[in-house]
Amino acid sequence: MATISSCCRRLSTTSYYIFPDYTTERKRLICVVCGSVARGYNFGAITCMSCKIFFRRNAFASSNDLYCRAGGSCEINQQTRKCCTYCRLLTCFRVGMKRELFRIKENNNFQWFKVDKQQQHGEKLRLKSQSYEKPSNNQVIVPTNSSTIRSLDRFQSPHCFQLSENDWLLLNKLSADFDSLNYHIAAKANKLHQRLLSIGIQPLKMRAKASYIYDITNTLTDTGLKFIKTIPQFASLPDSNKQALLVRNARSFTMFYTHYQMNLKPMQTILETPYWQASLEFILSSSTIYLHQQVKYQIGRVSLADPYLIKLILVIIAFSAHNIDYNDIVISQQLDEYYHAQILHRKQNIYVELLWKSMIHRFGEVHTILHFNTIIQTILKSEKLVFTFDNSTIPFEHKFYENVVKSISRIL
Repeated sequence: MATISSCCRRLSTTSYYIFPDYTTERKRLICVVCGSVARGYNFGAITCMSCKIFFRRNAFASSNDLYCRAGGSCEINQQTRKCCTYCRLLTCFRVGMKRELFRIKENNNFQWFKVDKQQQHGEKLRLKSQSYEKPSNNQVIVPTNSSTIRSLDRFQSPHCFQLSENDWLLLNKLSADFDSLNYHIAAKANKLHQRLLSIGIQPLKMRAKASYIYDITNTLTDTGLKFIKTIPQFASLPDSNKQALLVRNARSFTMFYTHYQMNLKPMQTILETPYWQASLEFILSSSTIYLHQQVKYQIGRVSLADPYLIKLILVIIAFSAHNIDYNDIVISQQLDEYYHAQILHRKQNIYVELLWKSMIHRFGEVHTILHFNTIIQTILKSEKLVFTFDNSTIPFEHKFYENVVKSISRIL
């Protein structure tokens, strides 16, 4: 039987990861409806104040008053959350917000409001039969699309892919480690941007230097590798296995991470300067630029707006064993024991399953299946393009690879 002291020890361990600093952690909480900064646990889900107020106002809305021009397939994020009330409310119910948790003021005392059980049972029957009858004023708004209804039924099932307490613990740790390592990239990008603007009045070609590209890519590479080092399952590997994995997956990993950073505002300021483009043309051939554009297109097919998505994809790539070059005897020997014992696959599957669960929680089953399929295709096609880089004779690619190996040795 667990003692009070043991329970307290487990609670303190959990608190260490999730709430080491209350003020800091509140900023890291993510609204499960729109992805913005969350402000607490509201009506059964972690949400921002905007979504809390939205749900309070619309939870009992009639389906006659709401509709979606896109057929209930709108993506809800911080920028689009006000565009479609129908899909935003549907997302609220998908992520577990419950109108039963409303409180009403009765005789100057707050009491929990509970929906009548017969009414709840009637709503379930209407969902399953896909009824088109007019709903009551208190009926939850649901689409009549059969695939979405199946998604809601599965989501409400106790046996569905729900995130456990340990899953949330791991997700929060990943998010905290990722954010703590990435805070300085914005300052680095701003510093480089100011340097590019203050070069002088020399001709554009004279101002284009390879050092600008190397400088920022080295920073991104170091930061990404440090993030992988914080993963518990990675830390448990022998040093030789760590090095072998990072060396073989460095290009794919860095490609995803770099293009993610390039889509953020701090890096966009650099990309918009003519000096950056001139520097790329200065060190890269036209064929290499084309390959990078193809990789960017493939990665762009995956929405990286979700706060957990990019972090989980990076971890999954880092544990990938299919990039092993068995002509490289040293790396093959280093990974032989772990690869054939399928330990790497088991470690990777932890995060594959976590990715699936988090997407189910965020998007629902139907959209998760579509997004998950796109993610797999994107990773495979990007790997194929990266293999082209591996076989290239471009000096920049070789120097980049040398810098990656040095970074790995230094970080480990």
